[in-house]
Amino acid sequence: MKYLILSITLLMSASVAAEDVNNITCKEIENLARHAMLARQSGMPMHKLIEASKDSEYMISVVVDAYEEKRYSFGGTIGTVGQQTVDEFAHKYYLPCYKSRHLAGGE
Repeated sequence: MKYLILSITLLMSASVAAEDVNNITCKEIENLARHAMLARQSGMPMHKLIEASKDSEYMISVVVDAYEEKRYSFGGTIGTVGQQTVDEFAHKYYLPCYKSRHLAGGE
């Protein structure tokens, strides 16, 4: 759990400190979402992620979105359904980013 908190804190400070989502890569956005949902599925209290987000409105919105989803972990492990939830949540953020930047009409 301590490793998870540290990795999320480092990821958030590196990725969204500028608060300009257009300046971070789609992969960073996906990783941000993945770690937020992994924390949620692992049972981390929401307030710890909010505190670690350093007032980034974007990250706070990802955390809130993650905590609005059902938690599927049992006995401290997230299991197959929990991992699928993490993957789907990460893809939910990656896909629109990729489409807007790399497909017709994107950058």
